[in-house]
Amino acid sequence: MISQENLIEKETIIFKDLSDILGPNVHEQSFVFKGFIFGICTKGYIKLKINYNTHHICQNGIFIIIPQHIIHIKECSSDFEMKVMHILPDFLCTLPITPDFNLLKQTASTPCLQLQEKDSEEIITLYNIIDHHAKNSDIKKTLTLSLILIITSLFNKNNHNILQPASRQEELTHRFFDLLLQHYTKERNVIFYANKLCITPKYLSMTIKSVTGYSIQKWINEVIIIEAKRYIKTTTYTIQQISEELNFHTSSSFVRFFKQHTGYTPLEYRKR
Repeated sequence: MISQENLIEKETIIFKDLSDILGPNVHEQSFVFKGFIFGICTKGYIKLKINYNTHHICQNGIFIIIPQHIIHIKECSSDFEMKVMHILPDFLCTLPITPDFNLLKQTASTPCLQLQEKDSEEIITLYNIIDHHAKNSDIKKTLTLSLILIITSLFNKNNHNILQPASRQEELTHRFFDLLLQHYTKERNVIFYANKLCITPKYLSMTIKSVTGYSIQKWINEVIIIEAKRYIKTTTYTIQQISEELNFHTSSSFVRFFKQHTGYTPLEYRKR
């Protein structure tokens, strides 16, 4: 298995199957990636929760996940296969033609698209060609740009008809998640996020609960646990080092927090 740590160290990586990134046991796992995820389902289906919205993706379905979003795999079929490309934002800025970042950001509300078979075959063919030229950086870069432009063009064509203006509560929720994923290691108090959004803590708490069905504290804890699991599984950091990275006062407080939310101590989880 290729760990998330290895995944985010490279500019562009092509995988035959999502399990190459996450391993064979992907059910009920959560992740946060630092780059853009472009994916196409080639067989079966998967049910993803991206932040607080659930999406069902089946064969010939494509999706874009923008950086720093919480991805939770709720379910997938036994025959599920998906090609996935992970791209860091800095890599996009080096391309001769910069993709439409506004359009990419809009996909946060409509990240999935069902394609006609001919469009799906075109994308899969290009994925395979890029994978074949993986060692030639110039060819790979040019083909990657072509693939991104094709995918964003398909989204642009379809989003003209489906994009709806977000309500004030939905807009506040989007902004809260943006802030949360920037500051969660240091700021875990509702007051901080409410002040950043220029609203009261009570109104923010009510809004997040209304839109997502979960409390702010649950979301804060969720992101911390995701990052803790990443450190435990993909690094050789000691528990003390991980607790420091996540700004816990002591390693024992981190151990208590982790066990409370996962049922395992960090060392028990590392050995699983």
